[in-house]
Amino acid sequence: MSKYKYNHGFIVMRAQPFHKGHKSLVDKMFKECKNITIIFGSLQDSRSAKNPFTFEERVQMLKNVYGRNPRFKEIAIFGLDDIPNDNEWYDYVLDNLKEKCSDFGKVDVFYCGNDEDGCWFDDSRITIEKIERTGQLGEELISGTEIREMIKNNDLKWRRYVPRENVEFLEGLIKKS
Repeated sequence: MSKYKYNHGFIVMRAQPFHKGHKSLVDKMFKECKNITIIFGSLQDSRSAKNPFTFEERVQMLKNVYGRNPRFKEIAIFGLDDIPNDNEWYDYVLDNLKEKCSDFGKVDVFYCGNDEDGCWFDDSRITIEKIERTGQLGEELISGTEIREMIKNNDLKWRRYVPRENVEFLEGLIKKS
């Protein structure tokens, strides 16, 4: 009997930047899943207003937070380009999971932070674990868009919404831009 609720869980996120809402999802995955896959979306786009960080920088944000966790070395991380046809997204993601994570076995759970994200995999084949990302610091959900806007406007409150392990890293990236 496994100590984990699920065999293979995955999440798809842009993480522009990786914030405390994302962290709450990944934390739950570490508790509930034997095998974890993190997929960064919009791989084809970086250094834009909507997607300022590269794939490598997003991986580093994860590593900054989880790098000391012995299980971090066991998770799969990869990126996917956006595709033009939303109707093909479900199969596109699952096909990539099957190809890149075949050692993990079939995925059985998708983690998401809202109904809109959950609808992509809302069928009987995969369990949806929706974690409400509200309550960050006792406040309503702060999205990556809002955090990027704070950064753009030199509003230092953005630091409250990202894991402390990434504040200095992000400040370094901001200075470079």
